[in-house]
Amino acid sequence: MSLAVFLFQASLCLLIFYAFYRLFLHRETFFVWNRIYLISTLFFALAIPILRFEGLSRSSVSRELQVKMMEVLLKEQSEAGNAFSFFRFKQIDPNLADFNTINRHEEVHIQQFHSIDVLLMELAAVLLWFNPVIYLYQSSIKNIHEYLADEVAAEFEGSKRKYALLLLRKAMGMNPALTNSFLRQS
Repeated sequence: MSLAVFLFQASLCLLIFYAFYRLFLHRETFFVWNRIYLISTLFFALAIPILRFEGLSRSSVSRELQVKMMEVLLKEQSEAGNAFSFFRFKQIDPNLADFNTINRHEEVHIQQFHSIDVLLMELAAVLLWFNPVIYLYQSSIKNIHEYLADEVAAEFEGSKRKYALLLLRKAMGMNPALTNSFLRQS
């Protein structure tokens, strides 16, 4: 099987899986199940063309790649008021108001291994760069990550209303902004 045929078949599968997600699942609040669906269908979309003709091959991301990516994030991160996490590494400006709530938000990203999902989506985007559906997948998985982290952080804060006000303050620039995709899109 040629690479072009593989990419076409994987793109077609991705389109079908994402269309199903948008039609039936994206409005549901079962964020964990939506995350599982998006990640598993990404694998299925890449595996179906391979399984049909050549069998399944395995690949893994090395520890060295993870270390290099963390080095890049440390070099680029120097501004005050930022908060982010990548794998087990997190950086939060200790001067941020509501530090504990923001810390809990980032801890959820670490505990639920959201960086792996983001990295898998980035690798898929490298392979399927020409397919606009992969970018929809990326956006959806990042939103689900934020919903999951916000859900736990709101419980930590004590009330969803107080947490919503915190997000509003951050989004309106009243305090330094959180570096989450949820705030940039809302």
